[in-house]
Amino acid sequence: MRIALCTETVFPIYGVERRVYEMARRLPNYGIEPTIITSLGEKYDTSLDLLKASDHTISMAPKRNLGNCVKYSLNTFRLLSRKYDIIDANGHMALLPCFAGAKKSGRPIVATIHDIYGNDWKSMYKSRASFAGKYIERLLCMMPYDRLIALNKTAKKRLIGMGVPRERLEVIYSGIDTKKIDKIKAEKKNRNVVVYVGRLVPQKNLDILIRAFSQLKHDASLSIIGDGSELENLKYLAKSLGVDIEFTGNLRNDDVIKKMKEASILSLTSSRENFGIVPLEAMRCKTAVISTKTEGPIDYIENGKNGLLVDIGSVQQVSDRIDMLLSDRRMLSRIQKNGFETSERFDWENIVRSIADLYYKILDESGKFTR
Repeated sequence: MRIALCTETVFPIYGVERRVYEMARRLPNYGIEPTIITSLGEKYDTSLDLLKASDHTISMAPKRNLGNCVKYSLNTFRLLSRKYDIIDANGHMALLPCFAGAKKSGRPIVATIHDIYGNDWKSMYKSRASFAGKYIERLLCMMPYDRLIALNKTAKKRLIGMGVPRERLEVIYSGIDTKKIDKIKAEKKNRNVVVYVGRLVPQKNLDILIRAFSQLKHDASLSIIGDGSELENLKYLAKSLGVDIEFTGNLRNDDVIKKMKEASILSLTSSRENFGIVPLEAMRCKTAVISTKTEGPIDYIENGKNGLLVDIGSVQQVSDRIDMLLSDRRMLSRIQKNGFETSERFDWENIVRSIADLYYKILDESGKFTR
């Protein structure tokens, strides 16, 4: 079976791209040959079968190069004329060209809906055209795909609310590479170190974390790992509050894992997380997770058991929970242990097996393939 995995970009790797990358590496184990159709910058993995649809569409997350976005859409549609058994569109940018390509070729299409932004388009993108985002998103989600995969239960409910038939919907979570994480060596865990890992963009609400850190009663250090459009604003805020923060920029994945293993707490203050691979990676690193009550994390974090959940936008709750874990060794140890056990269920091998089974099921239903 040949699969076209379409995603706006695959390097550098964010949440959407991590899923596609891990799928492409593992699907051959199930008799599936994946080709990634994407925009590409300078870095790429030569072990993967990649087709370049355009130069990199993302200039500085979340900002995009409009010309490259147009090229990506047109060339993705053109490249889908090659023979694939199924097309899997990942992320908003891939949906329309993949749907058009599937209809022209008569091939089944899967739409993997990583997030539904709804009314948040205006806050995420400052352009004058952002007001139309939620209407375009609704139109894209409502097209008659053979299957829609949602990454969390909240997204599934929203899609049903839009009118998407339940029988065409599946929830298949993203995952982590537990074996790789376990192999990475790190220095001894430092109980007073807190980390954040991810893009530095508005919806991550990192100003909340910095303000919370300025109110801590206990001594601690904070490392912010990642890059994005909010970097300078966050540096200015930290300086104005007198908070000493390490801004590392982007790091290699192995170095990120090492940093998480050496920290005792990971804090996530996002207003939205479609799934949240980073919190699960932190759990595997035996690092306690404090997360806002967003779409993805609420599916696998049980408050007080394997992590702590806080209200979106609450500086006080974030500060209190960090202080709580810094002062209560027993609670910190219990949450770290339970989080590690939770992470086992989300190994990429289990996730990709479920995706492969769905592909075969779709082809069986189409009558074009019998396993």
